[in-house]
Amino acid sequence: MLGADAIQMGTAYLATREIVETGALTALYQRMVLESPPGGTAVSGQRTGLRVRSLRTPRVAAILSLEREFAAGHQDEASFRTRMEEMAAGASSLRPEAWTGRAGWLWMSGAVWNAGNS
Repeated sequence: MLGADAIQMGTAYLATREIVETGALTALYQRMVLESPPGGTAVSGQRTGLRVRSLRTPRVAAILSLEREFAAGHQDEASFRTRMEEMAAGASSLRPEAWTGRAGWLWMSGAVWNAGNS
């Protein structure tokens, strides 16, 4: 049998109407990504397996820093995973108005909770 069960489209998918219609991303976050200035987004996960494009935020900067530390061998995998999980667990409490002036709960395009709802 030919075919695939799924695909990962990445950044190109961020601009589609289907990403919003399926609930994988909110219209607010999509608009923020698409309207971001050059350099306003970052790709995390390049060294760790799953690439995710996100708005540049303090949280994303911390994730990128943690990934660089791990790639440079400054910490073991167990410590790296624990720190990443701690950051992800706290993401639902991140209020983006601190860095965007807009209300709602946002984090990364691959993990958005209640985006646009305060």
